[in-house]
Amino acid sequence: MNTKTLLAFLQALPASTDADLTNDSAIKQLGNKVQLLNPSEMRPNEWGKIQTQLQTILANEKYATLNRAYQAALQKLEAIDITQDLLPTPAELKAVQPANRQIGTLGYHPGPDSESENDDEFENYEIINLAIVVLNDDKPATTSKTLLQRLNAFLTEKRESTAD
Repeated sequence: MNTKTLLAFLQALPASTDADLTNDSAIKQLGNKVQLLNPSEMRPNEWGKIQTQLQTILANEKYATLNRAYQAALQKLEAIDITQDLLPTPAELKAVQPANRQIGTLGYHPGPDSESENDDEFENYEIINLAIVVLNDDKPATTSKTLLQRLNAFLTEKRESTAD
């Protein structure tokens, strides 16, 4: 599973407005599909369906700005290793949820212990949980921007240090 694809899509969401994304049926359908994912039981064809839907959304002219932001984000992410400290914590994910909508009811998967030997497995859970929260939020662009602050700051810092 290439979670950088999903993470790049989440990073690109602020290129659109919350109003455009909140009432968009394609974004809602993607959010619903991601919500049903269980990383520990995921089969390649399930991830393939998500990736296909993502690519269909991005290929639509309506999302040209989102697609450009996605391509730029994916290029940056492919050049780095995603570490746990760059992703939102479960507490940060919970903090952006409305009081009447608990993470547990959104398909949130606790995943392996963060001290797990398998960092890739932990990363999969964290990125899927992030996607569940962002894509099912009333303001996906704003929520994405808020939750990905550390990752965005890291990428900006990395870009500036390579420009020197």
